[in-house]
Amino acid sequence: MHLFFAKKGNKLLNILLSVIFFARFGQILTSLLFKSGQPNALAFFHQTFTPFYYAVPACFYLYITGFLQDRKNLQKIEWLHFVPALLAIIHVIPWHFSTTLDWDLIGSQLAENGYFSLKTKSGLFPPYFHYLFRPILVFGYLCFTWIAVLRLKNKPQQILEGEGRKWIIFFLRVATFFQLFSLVPIILRSLHIPYVMPLLLYSIV
Repeated sequence: MHLFFAKKGNKLLNILLSVIFFARFGQILTSLLFKSGQPNALAFFHQTFTPFYYAVPACFYLYITGFLQDRKNLQKIEWLHFVPALLAIIHVIPWHFSTTLDWDLIGSQLAENGYFSLKTKSGLFPPYFHYLFRPILVFGYLCFTWIAVLRLKNKPQQILEGEGRKWIIFFLRVATFFQLFSLVPIILRSLHIPYVMPLLLYSIV
Protein backbone atom coordinates (compact mmCIF):
# COMPACT_ATOMS: atom_id res chain seq x y z
CA MET A 1 0.00 0.00 0.00
CA HIS A 2 2.98 2.31 0.50
CA LEU A 3 3.36 2.54 -3.28
CA PHE A 4 -0.09 4.15 -3.53
CA PHE A 5 1.01 7.11 -1.44
CA ALA A 6 4.70 7.34 -2.34
CA LYS A 7 5.67 10.91 -3.24
CA LYS A 8 8.87 9.94 -5.00
CA GLY A 9 9.13 8.27 -8.37
CA ASN A 10 6.43 7.79 -10.96
CA LYS A 11 3.05 7.78 -9.20
CA LEU A 12 1.27 6.00 -12.06
CA LEU A 13 3.78 3.16 -12.09
CA ASN A 14 3.72 2.94 -8.29
CA ILE A 15 -0.05 2.48 -8.32
CA LEU A 16 0.02 -0.11 -11.11
CA LEU A 17 2.71 -2.12 -9.34
CA SER A 18 0.92 -1.89 -6.00
CA VAL A 19 -2.25 -3.35 -7.55
CA ILE A 20 -0.20 -6.30 -8.83
CA PHE A 21 1.35 -6.92 -5.40
CA PHE A 22 -1.99 -6.44 -3.62
CA ALA A 23 -3.64 -9.03 -5.86
CA ARG A 24 -0.82 -11.50 -5.18
CA PHE A 25 -1.29 -10.93 -1.46
CA GLY A 26 -4.99 -11.66 -1.91
CA GLN A 27 -4.29 -14.94 -3.68
CA ILE A 28 -1.96 -16.08 -0.92
CA LEU A 29 -4.48 -15.08 1.75
CA THR A 30 -7.39 -16.89 0.09
CA SER A 31 -5.23 -19.95 -0.47
CA LEU A 32 -4.51 -20.07 3.27
CA LEU A 33 -8.22 -19.72 4.00
CA PHE A 34 -9.39 -22.60 1.83
CA LYS A 35 -6.51 -24.77 3.00
CA SER A 36 -7.57 -24.16 6.60
CA GLY A 37 -11.24 -24.83 5.82
CA GLN A 38 -12.78 -21.43 6.56
CA PRO A 39 -15.55 -21.01 3.95
CA ASN A 40 -17.07 -17.87 5.49
CA ALA A 41 -13.79 -15.96 5.49
CA LEU A 42 -12.98 -17.38 2.05
CA ALA A 43 -16.29 -16.08 0.69
CA PHE A 44 -15.55 -12.53 1.86
CA PHE A 45 -11.91 -12.27 0.85
CA HIS A 46 -12.24 -14.20 -2.41
CA GLN A 47 -14.99 -11.88 -3.64
CA THR A 48 -13.14 -8.81 -2.35
CA PHE A 49 -9.93 -9.59 -4.20
CA THR A 50 -11.47 -10.97 -7.42
CA PRO A 51 -11.73 -7.56 -9.18
CA PHE A 52 -8.02 -7.01 -8.50
CA TYR A 53 -7.19 -10.34 -10.16
CA TYR A 54 -8.90 -9.15 -13.33
CA ALA A 55 -7.12 -5.80 -13.18
CA VAL A 56 -3.64 -7.35 -12.87
CA PRO A 57 -3.11 -8.30 -16.56
CA ALA A 58 -3.85 -4.73 -17.66
CA CYS A 59 -1.76 -3.28 -14.82
CA PHE A 60 1.15 -5.51 -15.81
CA TYR A 61 0.94 -4.42 -19.45
CA LEU A 62 0.59 -0.73 -18.57
CA TYR A 63 3.42 -0.94 -16.02
CA ILE A 64 5.89 -2.50 -18.45
CA THR A 65 5.07 -0.18 -21.35
CA GLY A 66 4.76 2.84 -19.07
CA PHE A 67 8.14 2.13 -17.48
CA LEU A 68 9.89 1.76 -20.81
CA GLN A 69 8.34 4.96 -22.16
CA ASP A 70 8.58 6.85 -18.85
CA ARG A 71 4.89 7.74 -18.94
CA LYS A 72 3.23 9.65 -16.12
CA ASN A 73 -0.46 9.37 -17.04
CA LEU A 74 -2.95 7.09 -18.76
CA GLN A 75 -4.72 8.19 -21.91
CA LYS A 76 -8.52 8.18 -21.75
CA ILE A 77 -8.78 5.21 -24.13
CA GLU A 78 -6.46 3.18 -21.89
CA TRP A 79 -9.04 3.11 -19.11
CA LEU A 80 -10.84 0.54 -21.25
CA HIS A 81 -8.19 -1.92 -20.11
CA PHE A 82 -10.04 -2.07 -16.80
CA VAL A 83 -13.37 -3.21 -18.25
CA PRO A 84 -12.63 -6.83 -17.12
CA ALA A 85 -12.12 -5.56 -13.56
CA LEU A 86 -15.45 -3.73 -13.79
CA LEU A 87 -17.11 -6.95 -14.97
CA ALA A 88 -15.52 -8.74 -12.01
CA ILE A 89 -17.06 -6.18 -9.64
CA ILE A 90 -20.47 -6.84 -11.20
CA HIS A 91 -19.78 -10.57 -10.92
CA VAL A 92 -19.12 -10.56 -7.15
CA ILE A 93 -21.92 -8.21 -6.09
CA PRO A 94 -24.44 -10.29 -4.07
CA TRP A 95 -27.46 -9.63 -6.26
CA HIS A 96 -30.82 -10.49 -4.66
CA PHE A 97 -31.75 -12.75 -7.58
CA SER A 98 -28.49 -14.71 -7.59
CA THR A 99 -28.29 -18.30 -6.35
CA THR A 100 -26.61 -19.35 -3.11
CA LEU A 101 -22.94 -20.18 -3.64
CA ASP A 102 -21.37 -23.40 -2.33
CA TRP A 103 -18.15 -22.13 -0.75
CA ASP A 104 -17.08 -25.58 0.42
CA LEU A 105 -17.10 -26.74 -3.21
CA ILE A 106 -15.44 -23.52 -4.39
CA GLY A 107 -12.70 -23.96 -1.79
CA SER A 108 -12.05 -27.58 -2.77
CA GLN A 109 -11.81 -26.66 -6.47
CA LEU A 110 -9.44 -23.78 -5.74
CA ALA A 111 -7.31 -26.13 -3.66
CA GLU A 112 -7.10 -28.51 -6.61
CA ASN A 113 -5.50 -26.28 -9.24
CA GLY A 114 -6.22 -22.63 -8.48
CA TYR A 115 -8.47 -20.44 -10.58
CA PHE A 116 -8.06 -22.50 -13.72
CA SER A 117 -9.97 -25.36 -12.05
CA LEU A 118 -12.84 -23.28 -10.65
CA LYS A 119 -15.80 -24.72 -12.55
CA THR A 120 -18.58 -24.04 -10.10
CA LYS A 121 -20.60 -20.84 -9.94
CA SER A 122 -18.89 -18.12 -7.89
CA GLY A 123 -21.01 -15.08 -8.73
CA LEU A 124 -23.33 -13.57 -11.31
CA PHE A 125 -21.58 -14.89 -14.42
CA PRO A 126 -21.16 -18.55 -15.48
CA PRO A 127 -18.13 -20.53 -14.22
CA TYR A 128 -16.19 -19.95 -17.46
CA PHE A 129 -15.75 -16.34 -16.32
CA HIS A 130 -13.00 -17.76 -14.09
CA TYR A 131 -11.68 -20.92 -15.73
CA LEU A 132 -11.75 -19.65 -19.35
CA PHE A 133 -11.96 -15.86 -19.51
CA ARG A 134 -9.26 -15.18 -16.93
CA PRO A 135 -6.58 -17.43 -18.50
CA ILE A 136 -7.31 -15.87 -21.90
CA LEU A 137 -6.99 -12.44 -20.31
CA VAL A 138 -3.69 -13.28 -18.61
CA PHE A 139 -1.97 -14.84 -21.61
CA GLY A 140 -3.46 -12.36 -24.05
CA TYR A 141 -1.97 -9.44 -22.14
CA LEU A 142 1.29 -11.31 -21.80
CA CYS A 143 1.48 -11.55 -25.59
CA PHE A 144 0.50 -7.89 -25.99
CA THR A 145 3.24 -6.90 -23.56
CA TRP A 146 5.94 -8.78 -25.46
CA ILE A 147 4.71 -7.33 -28.76
CA ALA A 148 4.84 -3.82 -27.30
CA VAL A 149 8.35 -4.36 -25.92
CA LEU A 150 9.64 -5.71 -29.23
CA ARG A 151 8.13 -2.77 -31.09
CA LEU A 152 9.70 -0.30 -28.69
CA LYS A 153 13.02 -2.07 -29.11
CA ASN A 154 12.99 -0.99 -32.74
CA LYS A 155 12.51 2.63 -31.65
CA PRO A 156 15.53 3.36 -29.42
CA GLN A 157 14.51 6.97 -28.93
CA GLN A 158 11.32 5.84 -27.15
CA ILE A 159 12.77 3.28 -24.76
CA LEU A 160 14.79 3.63 -21.58
CA GLU A 161 18.36 2.43 -21.49
CA GLY A 162 20.65 1.20 -18.74
CA GLU A 163 19.69 -0.41 -15.46
CA GLY A 164 16.02 0.54 -15.73
CA ARG A 165 15.61 -1.29 -19.01
CA LYS A 166 17.47 -4.35 -17.68
CA TRP A 167 15.20 -4.48 -14.64
CA ILE A 168 11.97 -4.29 -16.61
CA ILE A 169 13.07 -6.95 -19.12
CA PHE A 170 14.06 -9.22 -16.21
CA PHE A 171 10.69 -8.58 -14.57
CA LEU A 172 8.90 -9.44 -17.81
CA ARG A 173 10.87 -12.66 -18.30
CA VAL A 174 10.23 -13.86 -14.75
CA ALA A 175 6.51 -13.10 -15.04
CA THR A 176 6.39 -14.89 -18.40
CA PHE A 177 8.02 -17.99 -16.94
CA PHE A 178 5.56 -18.26 -14.05
CA GLN A 179 2.52 -17.54 -16.20
CA LEU A 180 3.53 -20.21 -18.71
CA PHE A 181 4.26 -22.58 -15.84
CA SER A 182 0.70 -22.05 -14.66
CA LEU A 183 -0.41 -23.87 -17.82
CA VAL A 184 0.96 -27.12 -16.39
CA PRO A 185 -2.25 -28.06 -14.50
CA ILE A 186 -4.34 -27.49 -17.64
CA ILE A 187 -2.04 -29.65 -19.77
CA LEU A 188 -1.90 -32.44 -17.17
CA ARG A 189 -5.67 -32.45 -16.74
CA SER A 190 -6.13 -32.74 -20.50
CA LEU A 191 -3.89 -35.83 -20.36
CA HIS A 192 -5.89 -37.18 -17.39
CA ILE A 193 -2.84 -37.03 -15.13
CA PRO A 194 -3.66 -36.26 -11.45
CA TYR A 195 -2.14 -33.04 -10.23
CA VAL A 196 -2.57 -31.01 -7.04
CA MET A 197 -1.13 -27.52 -7.05
CA PRO A 198 1.23 -26.70 -4.15
CA LEU A 199 0.11 -23.83 -1.93
CA LEU A 200 2.96 -21.56 -3.05
CA LEU A 201 2.18 -21.98 -6.74
CA TYR A 202 -1.46 -21.04 -6.23
CA SER A 203 -0.38 -17.43 -5.73
CA ILE A 204 0.97 -17.14 -9.29
CA VAL A 205 -2.12 -18.36 -11.11
